[in-house]
Amino acid sequence: MTGTYGVTTLHRLAGVVAGLTMIVAVFATSVRAQDLTLDAFFGTFEGSAVAESADSLFFAVRVRDLDVEIRPTGDGGFTVRWKTVMRTDGDDDNDDAARRTAQLTFRPSERSGVWLAEEANDALSPAGFGWATIDGATLAVSIITIGDTGRYNIQVYNRSLNSKGMALEFRRMVDGVKGRTVRGNLVRVAE
Repeated sequence: MTGTYGVTTLHRLAGVVAGLTMIVAVFATSVRAQDLTLDAFFGTFEGSAVAESADSLFFAVRVRDLDVEIRPTGDGGFTVRWKTVMRTDGDDDNDDAARRTAQLTFRPSERSGVWLAEEANDALSPAGFGWATIDGATLAVSIITIGDTGRYNIQVYNRSLNSKGMALEFRRMVDGVKGRTVRGNLVRVAE
């Protein structure tokens, strides 16, 4: 006897809990929203975001202006261009703000719903290995790089469509340790 319940009773209870967990998982999967199609993400979006990291409590918050453009390539793929202007919170007039631009072109892979980056096709190169998928209303772009010492760096850009435009969440991990996170909102720009 274990406590008030016997071992047999605890095993049955564990089985019931496991069965209920499986039923809930199957139900949750079946009611999940259908994935959007790639063309839903095409367009230009502008907005701002805030960067957070472990040292955010001790240093100034980094505000970022964001521009994202997603265009079809004509072969079932797409190009993502993004520009980020980074500055310290409240420093809107700083001409020395850091500016970064990037572009990746994705082509369909042999797997349905998975696109591979043309420019980032080797995890050992500085550009890394990149791929994209759609999960519900989120276009996820992931890039992994492996440094000279074998440490790995994963960057994930989740761009989720919503009624206001697009929510962005960027996450960076180095060797499994959470690094910088950037969250922001962008609106679709009329073209």
